[in-house]
Amino acid sequence: MFSELPSLQGFQPKFYNGNVTRFYLPLLFDLVTLSKPQNIVVLGLSDAQFYFTLCQAARETGLATSVTIIRRGRGGESAREDETWQQTVARANEFYGELAQARAGLPVQIAEEFAAASVDLLVLDDCESGEMLRAELTAWLPKVSDNGFVALHGIDLNRAHDPPREAWDEIKHTRTAAEFHEGIGLGIAALRGSAADDSVLTAQLFGSPERQSELGRIYQLVAMRIDAAARAERLERENAVLQLRQVWLDTLLEDRWKAQDVMDHQAREITRLGALVADSTLDLVDLQQRFAALHEDRVAAQEVMNEQMTEVSSLRSRFAALEHDRVAAQEVMDEQMTEISSLRSRFAALEHDRVAAQEVMDRQARQIEELQQRFDELHRDRIKAQLIMDHQLDQLKQWVGKNEQLTTAYNALKAQLSEQKRTLKTAKNNCRKNGRCFRIATDAKPQRSIPEKIIRELQRIPANLTRARKQAPPAKSPPPPRALEPPPDRYPQWIAEHEPTASDIEEQRRAAATLRGPVLSLLVPTHNTPVQFLDELFGSIAAQTYGNFEICVADGGSDDRGTLEALKAWEEKEPRLGVAFLPENLGIAENTNRALAMANGEFVALVDHDDLLAPFALYDVAHEIGAWPAADVLYSDEDRLSEAGRRHSPFFKPEWSPELLYSCMYLGHLTAYRRALLEEIGGFRKEFDLSQDYDLALRATEKAREIRHIPHVLYHWREHAASGSTGGKPDARKTNLAALAEAMRRRGLATDVLEYPAANRVRMKLPQPPRVSLIIPTDSAARAQELLITIPSVTKYSPLEIIIVTNSRLAASLAPLTENKSGLRLLPYDKPFNFSDKCNEGAEAATGDRLIFYNDDVRPRDA
Repeated sequence: MFSELPSLQGFQPKFYNGNVTRFYLPLLFDLVTLSKPQNIVVLGLSDAQFYFTLCQAARETGLATSVTIIRRGRGGESAREDETWQQTVARANEFYGELAQARAGLPVQIAEEFAAASVDLLVLDDCESGEMLRAELTAWLPKVSDNGFVALHGIDLNRAHDPPREAWDEIKHTRTAAEFHEGIGLGIAALRGSAADDSVLTAQLFGSPERQSELGRIYQLVAMRIDAAARAERLERENAVLQLRQVWLDTLLEDRWKAQDVMDHQAREITRLGALVADSTLDLVDLQQRFAALHEDRVAAQEVMNEQMTEVSSLRSRFAALEHDRVAAQEVMDEQMTEISSLRSRFAALEHDRVAAQEVMDRQARQIEELQQRFDELHRDRIKAQLIMDHQLDQLKQWVGKNEQLTTAYNALKAQLSEQKRTLKTAKNNCRKNGRCFRIATDAKPQRSIPEKIIRELQRIPANLTRARKQAPPAKSPPPPRALEPPPDRYPQWIAEHEPTASDIEEQRRAAATLRGPVLSLLVPTHNTPVQFLDELFGSIAAQTYGNFEICVADGGSDDRGTLEALKAWEEKEPRLGVAFLPENLGIAENTNRALAMANGEFVALVDHDDLLAPFALYDVAHEIGAWPAADVLYSDEDRLSEAGRRHSPFFKPEWSPELLYSCMYLGHLTAYRRALLEEIGGFRKEFDLSQDYDLALRATEKAREIRHIPHVLYHWREHAASGSTGGKPDARKTNLAALAEAMRRRGLATDVLEYPAANRVRMKLPQPPRVSLIIPTDSAARAQELLITIPSVTKYSPLEIIIVTNSRLAASLAPLTENKSGLRLLPYDKPFNFSDKCNEGAEAATGDRLIFYNDDVRPRDA
């Protein structure tokens, strides 16, 4: 099909300079040859070979075509001062005569000289802006015939302001068009009827994008052929020049040797003639004439030799200069070698210094590590001390509150004692015996003699014996407490009652075969994992009832032979498993990122290389995704798997709780994320290795639309010496706290992140304590009076107002207690009793940011 293109029949531009427009020369040649335009107009001159190709196509086709080029007048330079323009016009007149026309001026004004629909091919070149292009198209498009074409060179010009591309897009959207992006780009648009042409060029040019791309590749090959042919022709010309110079040198040397032979021959002839003169004087005149002729020939030969010697001397001078340059170059090379030797010595010294500096840095690094350990110990001690101080502060507050309560009780007892004294005084004054009933005996106790005391004690013996008989027998001592037995393990019973049976799993497997769920990508980073763990993990995945999944394994440069063989064996055995063997261990975060890059599923789930999945795990995940399409994060319950293979310690997690996530990474396993969400937040971060899943959960939950909890145990966390389940990763605590602190900064929260023995604590910092309004609805005079006295004395919270909502009569009687106290307010309420309305009245009158509705029978202990 492409063999019909004329440019493939050996087209070679007569004027070729190798510029970037060479890619479009065969296309323009074919366009002119096949469309046979009667009138071609070129606006602008950026490359002369562009214009000459159009002239060559018109000449070789034999068309009575006029090719007019119009020079844009820009920059104040006239056409006569433009050397490129003058050379182009001269060559066009010399080789193409009347076929090539040249005009200088404004293209918009020259367009008025052309009749409507008289131009069959309009080429716009050297156009710098969209504004210029629109003006010229407005003037020239009416001049283009119905079957004409418009070509724009420079559609890919990169201009910060008003590029030609915007004007071209306006043409492209309303007409059939094609684009090529070699160099600065070429766009070709067909007007009304030209796109219907059934030639092979227009069929490819204005066909599908695939056809246009294929045509572009053909013209790239033609342009490469043209460029190669031009280069070959130029090399042939240069080779011919070199051959001519070689022939001249050979001829020069040959003439020199011939002159030398002549001179040798003449010398021999002179010797012979001298001998003849000595023998005879006959024919002396003739000999003298011959001698004179030979002498002239010798002089001429001598002149030739002198010229040759001059040239040889010149060559020797040039050789001497070259030799001098060689010696100078050798000296420079010697200096450079000396400098290189010096640099090597300096480099060796620097290397020695570097080694010494490295030793110092290593020593400092060890010191820094020791200081970091001491800092961590001090940090932990500070946290423990903070806990103790917080506890002591709480105790101190309790003691202060207790002291204030005792002070209040003391004051009350003191007031009660004063009241009792007044009562006793009144009673004495009203006593009929003049107060003798209230007298306290102040006389001395009578003293008895020893015999009287003995008789008195003997008289008491019968009464004491009777009292002793009536006393109860001593209580038996309680039996010693029994040792507590460990509680029974009820988890196996729970498993039997709540998890699917074998028949349920088979039924689930049959249902999953018809379930159109999402592809789940399991990310498994590995590094020297024991073969037993790999076999059990991949076996648990292969046994899943839901089969629409893939396993993406990223091995971090394992050097354990068993691990590598096991991975290769599973890759051959399980078609849904792919392994990326990394050249080195990049860390858990970066290894998991490489596994994430392999994933194709809509959701990805994180699986450790030494754990197990429940056989129904992926089915439950897919079912939850189908039930909640907007869910971006899903997590399930989990349990532990002992080294003996016993399941225990289940972790039944709550529904989504962002506050709990501050305390620990409770999402744990099995957790699934929407892959698009992980790509949006940038995947895992290496700086949080060992807590990379916690950092990921904090960032992902910030942007997730919905977070779902699957209340089933889908994951079995294996316990062994190197596992985090048994505390085998102590450094994870540092990155865990760092991830949480970074999340607080990212969310703009002013907090202190504290390390507790088994959890984190986020303590919020209040920039300013809010004003609190304490609203107390009451009609009890005693309770209102007590609250107005005790609450201000107990609380230390200053931005506080207390509002008593009560009747007007009681409010008037309590008014003296609120004098000179800005935080105490009495709000009269004389409507029929309505507790809710009383609270609403107090809320409307309150000025605090926080409202506390307080019953009058509650007593504050500590505030």
